[in-house]
Amino acid sequence: MSRRKCRLIATKQTGSDSMKRLLFDLKFLTGVIFCYLGVVLTIYGLFTNKTTEYFPYNINLWWGIFTVLFGAAFFIGSFLTMKKAESYQAGGSAVFHEDN
Repeated sequence: MSRRKCRLIATKQTGSDSMKRLLFDLKFLTGVIFCYLGVVLTIYGLFTNKTTEYFPYNINLWWGIFTVLFGAAFFIGSFLTMKKAESYQAGGSAVFHEDN
């Protein structure tokens, strides 16, 4: 049996490759969904005043704001991960090749 050796080869990454990688990042897509739903819920909460005597707050407005902030946290995490990977690899992406 031969041992498999992996070596790291840095390859040059273009802007379109960086955008493709960002679009397939799960944090980015989750941020898009949460921000979209948060904006819709916030707008609904602004134009309707759904308060009751038992719950005196506009729950749609507050949950919409919370959801936008939650989605923004995913956006920030996605961009920080991408920037950290770029700074770590000095502008390249890591490709693993196996030697047989």
